[in-house]
Amino acid sequence: NFIKNGDAESVTPIVTYADAAATRPVDGTGGSPNVTTSISSSSPMFDSNSFTLVKDAANRQGQGWSIPFTIPAGQQAKVLQIEVPYIVSSGTFVAGTSSADSDVIWYIYDVTNSALIEPSSIKMLSNGTTISDRFIANFQTSATGTSYRLIAHVATTSASAYTLKIDDIQVKPSQYVYGTPITDWVAY
Repeated sequence: NFIKNGDAESVTPIVTYADAAATRPVDGTGGSPNVTTSISSSSPMFDSNSFTLVKDAANRQGQGWSIPFTIPAGQQAKVLQIEVPYIVSSGTFVAGTSSADSDVIWYIYDVTNSALIEPSSIKMLSNGTTISDRFIANFQTSATGTSYRLIAHVATTSASAYTLKIDDIQVKPSQYVYGTPITDWVAY
C-alpha cells in the first residue's frame, strides 16, 4: 500500500483543500476549505479508528480531501488500484448513478507532471448507513511521475450535510486474474 497511515490508526495523511467551485478537482491542494476531517474512535470500521469527511449544510462544491503518496520507480507506467471502504455515518449523502455523480468523487493528481488523472471509476455508488461499501477503481501512473495525490472531491452543489466514515485507504498494484484460454473445437 502506497498510502502511509491510511488505516487512521496514527497520524492523519489527509489534507483538506478548496479548489475552484467545479464538478472536477483542479489539483486538490490549497484554499480555505469548510469541509473538515478527523480521526474518530466512535464505531470505527476497522481496528480502533476511522477517518471522517464532514460537509456542513451548505454548497461546498470544489472542496474536499487529498492524500499525498509516492510510488517507487518500478511502478511508473503501471496500473494501480484504489480501494476505499466507506459508510455514511450521518446526514444525506447522494450516491452516484449511471447518469449522475455522487456527492463525493475520487480522482488522482500527478504532482510531478501537474496532471489530473481520472480513474476507471470516480463515483461512490452506495449511501448505506448500516452496511459499508468499497470504492474500487484503477488508474495508470505516468512514465515519469512518482508523486501523487488521491483526491476525494465534493462534486455536487448539494446543500445537505453529511459525514462519511472512511478507513483502510489503499493504493496498490492492480491484481490481474488470468483464466484458461478456451477456443472453439477445431477439426484436424
